[in-house]
This record gives sequence, structure tokens and C-alpha cells, in this order.
Amino acid sequence: EDQPWILVNRDPVTGTQDNVYGAYDDPNPFPGSAHVSVALVATPGTLPLNFTRDNVVGGENGPGNAGLRLAVDPNSGAVYAVWQQPSSPFTNPDGSIHQSYRINRSTDGGQTWTLNGSSTGIEVAQRSSDQGSFAGVNSILGGIDHAAVDPTTGDVYYVFGDRDGGTAPQPN
Repeated sequence: EDQPWILVNRDPVTGTQDNVYGAYDDPNPFPGSAHVSVALVATPGTLPLNFTRDNVVGGENGPGNAGLRLAVDPNSGAVYAVWQQPSSPFTNPDGSIHQSYRINRSTDGGQTWTLNGSSTGIEVAQRSSDQGSFAGVNSILGGIDHAAVDPTTGDVYYVFGDRDGGTAPQPN
């Protein structure tokens, strides 16, 4: 598991209940998958948290770090997961990795994940990214993505990296 993320959001059905969302990458079995676990907190201050839901939000394949991130909509209770997934061909001639930037959503407290009819999320864009390596191992330089939800409109903003092909990769 790598770079876990945790956020709190109101439950989409029971507005007085909070849910705690934990996102993590599970690399096994290869090629791995992006997961979100959910603990329902009906009584604030109840410890320990009991994560009763754990669902795959999308796949991960190939080299690099998925950079799984979460964003919450405090008005609707929706939760968004964003990540990058290498796409074929994985490596570009300049050594960078061709990435598919993806997004998925849950509107029922993490029980199901679907966006535009896809349970594995949808592609937002394809760009190149320098993941880098140190002694042949992923340096975890990926994850150059993040999302936020405008609490007034519910609009989702998704930012991601795009390698400048005019510059050389930085040494590790």
C-alpha cells in the first residue's frame, strides 16, 4: 500500500452522519488496484473507526505511482477518486511514461463507485509524466494529480501534470 489518503465527508443520505474515507493503492496482485475504504461514524468521537466498506474504484497497470487522491462534495456527500494509470505504450521515446488520468465517484457513501456508467471510472486526459527511478526502482515521483470540489456549484476541478517535452528529465 502506498500514500494513503483520508478525508471526512457527510453521509449522502443521513446528513447528520459523517463518513471517513481512506484511499490506498494495492499493488498485489500485479497490476494492482485503487481502493477506497469507508467507516460510517453515526456517533462522533466513537473510536476505533470501523471500516466496513472497501471497494475498488479503478485499476492500475504498468510502471509508476498511481497517485490516488480523494475529493469530497460537502453539499451532496459525493466522493471523487482521481489517479493516473499508465497506458500503452507505457514508455515514450524520451523515457517518460504515457499516463491516463482517471476519475470515479461514489454517491452512496462508498458502497458503489460509478461515473458515466463505468464502474472503473473514466479517462479525463492522457499526458506524459516523469516517474523516475532510483537503482531501477520506482522513485514514487508520480501522483502529480489532485482534485477539489467547489462547495457552491459542485463542480469538480482536476489538476494533473504534463511533462514538458522540451526539457530533459531531472537526475534522481
